[in-house]
Amino acid sequence: AAIAQRDEMRICFGRKWLRYGLGRSETQADATSIKAVVEMTRNDASIRDAMVALTQTYAFTHRAEAVATGAMP
Repeated sequence: AAIAQRDEMRICFGRKWLRYGLGRSETQADATSIKAVVEMTRNDASIRDAMVALTQTYAFTHRAEAVATGAMP
């Protein structure tokens, strides 16, 4: 449980959660969105709470469509 309380773990979780939720790697512009997820985990939030926090971030609510590269889905 001690490792779960470390800021390094929370930041790592925030980045990984953002990557999963957005389906892309984070950029410097995502720092505020990652911070929102990290802050949620500081309050002993559940995974469900982290999901909700992600959907309320700027990165999630202002997602751009992927540009087609000619590859078929």
